[in-house]
Amino acid sequence: MRLPEISVNRPIMIYMFTAVLVLLGAISFNRLSVDLMPDVQNPTISVRAEYPGVAPEEIENLVTRPLESALSAAPGIYRVNSTSAEGSSNIRLLFDWSINLDEAANEIRTRLDRVRGSLPEGVLPPTIFKFDTSQFPIMYLAVSGDRDPRELRTFLEKDIQPRLERIPGVAAVDIRGGLRREIQVTLSTEKLRSYNLSVNQIVNVLRQENQNRPVGPMDEGKYEVLLRTQGEFKDVKQIRNVVVAARGGVPVYLKDLAEVADTHEEIRQIVRVDDKPGIRFSIRKQSGANTVTVAEKVREELARLEKGVPGDKSLADLRLVEFH
Repeated sequence: MRLPEISVNRPIMIYMFTAVLVLLGAISFNRLSVDLMPDVQNPTISVRAEYPGVAPEEIENLVTRPLESALSAAPGIYRVNSTSAEGSSNIRLLFDWSINLDEAANEIRTRLDRVRGSLPEGVLPPTIFKFDTSQFPIMYLAVSGDRDPRELRTFLEKDIQPRLERIPGVAAVDIRGGLRREIQVTLSTEKLRSYNLSVNQIVNVLRQENQNRPVGPMDEGKYEVLLRTQGEFKDVKQIRNVVVAARGGVPVYLKDLAEVADTHEEIRQIVRVDDKPGIRFSIRKQSGANTVTVAEKVREELARLEKGVPGDKSLADLRLVEFH
């Protein structure tokens, strides 16, 4: 019996069969994941090495070329791309699609350990990044307002960024723009020479003084109390009054050798929103999380933040823009 005859002779069976297919299709459609960038393992590994304050030409000769020579012979590599910029070297290694990326990363890590001793002393340990689509931001947000740029960044880092990072599915929230607080200590060369001090001595003293150190346990009746010394600087005045040396029994304070200013770090990039200084958020999702669902949860949290944040802090006086 052919299919048309079965359909005519047994309509109820065909109807039930079709209804089951439609029902299963509707359930599958509702549960179907929607993702702008689905998880794809691209056989690519990037190696980044930083050498602060060094020009691109020296970066190429001292860092990039030695790393290229050590990494290019790794098995499975068919192309090596490198970029030398001010203070950093980026090397991109492209592997065959048949390669096991985890094993390739271990091989690259081993070769980096071998060549690390031949790099200049000031080069920071190279870092390895495997290509992952989840590393790309799924949302960009821009915030602007009439607040001081340094105050605005501090507020967003301490009050808003943690709230967004606690959203299920959000891996990280990166902030660009604004002004980040920085305490600058400008030493006087003449005064250092007169006191016979070096810059390294001043740096070591400040590093040692700016610490909270554990003292250990102490018995207090039937309780054991853990003690610690709070030595971290609270304000600029404490930094100025740090004793860096003693000459003839007289203490030498940092304020006698340098100017200490509570300012901001060097401006390397500027973010503007509607011709006003602003700050940009880039939100990255966790690997395997649904992009649409995470984006909706972020928008819901932003709506709550615009109404008010605990501590009488809110986004009501700020302009929030989502862009792609």
